Amino acid sequence: MRFTLTTVLRVAVTMASTKVQYKAQMPIQAEFVAYAITLSLLALLAAAVLNVDYLIMSQTLSAQEIAAYNVLEFIGLAYDVNDGCIWYSTWID
Repeated sequence: MRFTLTTVLRVAVTMASTKVQYKAQMPIQAEFVAYAITLSLLALLAAAVLNVDYLIMSQTLSAQEIAAYNVLEFIGLAYDVNDGCIWYSTWID
């Protein structure tokens, strides 16, 4: 079963509004935990893969080239944040 944001919010609102512990909701909560663990492992693997470039650069490039890479990476991050803010602002009512 795949969970969408709408499904998660619907379950959270239902549980919060009634303030009742549902025994029938336990399997769904177990699925949420399993899904969260899967996403955590995926994020850990992504972080490991994205940092492999530093291991390779440290053995092949000079210090100036690594510094230039870090500056350009920061500029790319700033661009991505700016782009995200602009796209988000177009969706606000």
